[in-house]
This record gives sequence, structure tokens and C-alpha cells, in this order.
Amino acid sequence: MLLPNYQGIILDDVINKNAAGFKKDIMIYLGLSFAVGLFGGIRNLCFNIVGRKMGNAVRVKLYRSIIVQDMAFFDGSNTGDLTSRLSQNTTAMIAPAQTMLSTLLSSLIALIGGLVMCLYTSWQLSVLAFTTIGPIIIIVRLYAKWSKRINRQIWAALGDANALATEALNNIRTVRAFSCEIEEYKKYKEACDESLNKGIKDAWAGAGTYAFTEYMELSISVLLLWYGGSVAMEDNKVLTIGKLITFQLYWNMLRNSYSTLVENVNAFTKAGGAAQRVMSLLDNLPDINPDEGEQVKDVKGLIELKDVEYFYQMRPDHKVLKGVNLAIQPGQVCALVGKSGGGKSTLIHLLMRFYDPKAGGLYLDGKDYRQLNPLSLRQHIGIVAQDTQLFNMTIEENIAYGLGRDYTKEELYGAAKLANAHEFILEFDEGYETRVGERGTRLSGGQKQRIALARVFLRKPKLLFLDEATSALDSESEALVQEAIDNLIARGGCTVVLVAHRLSTVINADTIGVVHQGRIVEQGTHDELLKQKGIYAQLVKHQVARMANTIEEANNSAKKPNDLIDTLIEQLNVQ
Repeated sequence: MLLPNYQGIILDDVINKNAAGFKKDIMIYLGLSFAVGLFGGIRNLCFNIVGRKMGNAVRVKLYRSIIVQDMAFFDGSNTGDLTSRLSQNTTAMIAPAQTMLSTLLSSLIALIGGLVMCLYTSWQLSVLAFTTIGPIIIIVRLYAKWSKRINRQIWAALGDANALATEALNNIRTVRAFSCEIEEYKKYKEACDESLNKGIKDAWAGAGTYAFTEYMELSISVLLLWYGGSVAMEDNKVLTIGKLITFQLYWNMLRNSYSTLVENVNAFTKAGGAAQRVMSLLDNLPDINPDEGEQVKDVKGLIELKDVEYFYQMRPDHKVLKGVNLAIQPGQVCALVGKSGGGKSTLIHLLMRFYDPKAGGLYLDGKDYRQLNPLSLRQHIGIVAQDTQLFNMTIEENIAYGLGRDYTKEELYGAAKLANAHEFILEFDEGYETRVGERGTRLSGGQKQRIALARVFLRKPKLLFLDEATSALDSESEALVQEAIDNLIARGGCTVVLVAHRLSTVINADTIGVVHQGRIVEQGTHDELLKQKGIYAQLVKHQVARMANTIEEANNSAKKPNDLIDTLIEQLNVQ
């Protein structure tokens, strides 16, 4: 703040040929310059560290907010858009804050100090200079409001582009198989072009605003030099050349600090669109709070569903479950059969507490699911779905994923052996340290299913859910996976709910539930359901001679002989 003043004093010393004062003022100016550099470096270091910590905190908090959202949230969200908010939007939101942290204090001090020193140096020049501030503030505010709106659209378009790219890359084999590379490229380019076009509009408006403010500032600079120079030449006592230069330096300081603050405000305004996309996620609280509820400790395995109704949030007019009632005793194996779309997988999702029922209730050992802590509940659950999700980690890390306790190598190998996975794992050069690739792309479908089963064997859950674990496998892989499932069920000690499309898979279940149009229309053992002579009995009657569940090499058939329940139900509907 004192440097411009001493610059003017030094110039007056030169003009007045004051050698002693010149040397003294030069030394003072040198000391002040050293102090400015030292404290400026310390300031930048501190604010840089604070800015980086702030950016890291926002990203971590945002990811935490996303990862705990309800499954209904992810049903209506796009992965690419979420990753865009985590990366691009977060960066855009934090960048202005990081800049302002390092410039706000210094700019405010320079603005206030420059204003005071301008008035102190020459109030006449100050009055003349301040006439431009009003018009500049008005035009900048108008641009800022407009820019905030269009930048929100820009970030939304970039989010759409990121979503398209993520979806295409995640399904690259399908894209390649159907020769859709150019189509995906065109869709991505269209989304990027939309963002670019809006960005160009913002650039034109920004350039216009900048040109207006620059012309105003250049005009006042000319007026200051003209008026100040005239006064200095007429009366050197009223305004010396040194004071004129000092005023010009202070005015430049004030103008630069003001411009910096305006730029920061504009940057914050533009980042407002990105910030809204980030804050909307931070403010979005899940209906199923992972931090609330009673901790689940001892699980016996009694599962009860009473008048359960459910519809998906994205399809509120289509009720998937319509008053489901089901009771599964501890240690029992319950098989759910029925046509695709009847609600079997939805029941599994409710039992996992991915969703809560819209009406009715689920109970575990007599306790309402909604009173239980979801994280604690899932620690007692093992699941093998049709499409097993693996992570880009080693085989061992995938098997032990979510275990939450220490384990020995013997436990790991034992779980893999029971899942019929140990042998194929050892065939890899790195064995259990083999990385499986993104989503397990380096493994076959049968191998991924056996890894999932090994995960369950190691977990030793009290509740086991099998959602069509073998439906997408070839005969050889299915036989190995089915043998592992039989081993898992035979080990006992847990309540099992399995969804199957093959009659031969469910015959030995302790209880069978026939799911039809969102209701369980029949329940009982295989023999009990035969006596009821309902849907299940008709299925068995039509297929009692065709219960083979594997393809015989001799008949060279490409399809298993009508053991699919979906096919049987279609046949019954026709009849």
C-alpha cells in the first residue's frame, strides 16, 4: 500500500535534486518491496493449501452423499452424469473459491487503501475517476445473471456427453458387435457441440462486457492525465508531477483490485451452475439412512412378508407387488418361481433392503426391516445374482470384498474349493493375485459366478439370496455353479431364498412360492403344491417326463428340453 506513495516521493526527490532524501527513500522502498514479496509468498502458500483441502473435502463429501443414496435414486440417474458432477462440476465449483482465497483479502485492502489514498492525494481527480464505476457495475451485474443461467446449461450438456461416453465404453463389446462406433461418436459430438455453442454465446457476451469496461477505464485514464497534467502545469503547488504519478499508481491499484473482485464475482456466478448440480446431490438425503436403525447382531433367519406392495419410483403407475404374504422359517430353502416380470427379483431387492415397501412390511426374526440398520443387516446377507459384479482388483480381493473381518489363506482356499473356483484360479499365472479387469471382463460368466459363490462361502451369511444364478450360463458352467450352490445349501446354517426358472432347481426346496402378477398365488412344498392342482401342478404335469436339466451330448440339442418355467407358463396360457 505504501509503495506507490514512495514511488511518487522518489520522483519528486529526483525532480528537486534532493540526493539525501533520494537515498533514504530508495532504501525504504527496497525494504518495503522485500516485505511485500515475502508476505505475498506466505499468503499464496497458505491459501493454496487451504484451497486444495477444501476441494478434497467437497469431493469426498459429495462421493459419500452419492454412495449412500437409495437404489431408487440410481434407477433414475445416469452413471456418467454422476461422475461428471464428481469431477468436472466439483472442479468448476472449487476453482473460483481457491482463487478468491488468495486474492480476496489483498484485493479488499488494495481497494479500500487505494480509495483512501486517492482521496488523500487529490480529491478532485478522485471525483472525476469515480464517475465510471456506476455504469461498469450495472453492465457487469447484467452479464453475471445471464452468464449464470447459460453456464448451468453448459454443465448439463457436458454431463450428458460424459454420460453417453461412459455408457458406450461400459458396453464397448455391444457397440463393436453392432458396428455402432460412428453412431456413438455422433451422439457424443452432438452433446459436446451443444455445450460449445452455448460457450461461444457466453464468450461473445463476456467479450462485449470486457470491451465496454475497458473503454470506460481507458476513457477515464485519458481524462485523468489531461486534467491532472493541466493542473500540474498551471500550479505546481496544488498538484506536483510526483503527486500526479502517485495518484495514477493508486488509481491503477484501485482499478486492478476492483477488476479482480469483479472477475471473482463473475467466476463465482459462472460456477453457480456447476455448484447447483453439486449442492443438489449434497442436499439430497436418502430415505433409507445407512446411519440409522438398530444394529443387527444375532440372526435366526425367520423372514416374514405381510401384505407387501411396491412400485418403482420411475413407474409409479405400475404396481410390481400387490399384497405379497410369505413366511420362511429359519434354515429353510424357499424357491420363488413364476413368469419374468412377476416380481421375483423385486422381492429379493426388498429383502436386501435396497428399497422399502410402499405398503405392508418385511420382518426379520419379528423385527420390522425399517427399524434395522441397513449396513448392519447386509453384513448377515450373501447374494449371488444373475449378473455378478466384480471390481478391477485381484481375485482374492474380489472374494473377500465386504467381508469386514480378517481371514486366513486356508479359509480363502476352502471357500474357493467349495465354489469349484480353486482349480481355474490356479491356472492363472498369478493365481489369486490375478486382476480380473473392469467388471471382471477377463473372466467368463461361469468363472465370475463361482467367484461370487466363493465370496458367499467365505462370508458365511445367515441369509442367502440366489437370483437366477445359473440362468445365463452354458451347460458345463451351469453344472459347476449348480454343484457349488448345492454345496452351499447343503452346508445349512442359513435361510435361503432362491429365484429360478427351472423346475428341477426348485423341487427339493422346503417351500415353493409361485409368483404371478405381483402376488404369491401358491405356497408349499413340491408335494403339497402337486396336491393343490394349481399352476405349479400343471407345470409339473406337463414336464414330468422332461426334468433333465443338462444337454446330453448324444442328442446334439441346442436348447434344453422345455425346462424353462417362462416357456411352460406361456404354454399354459395358450391352452
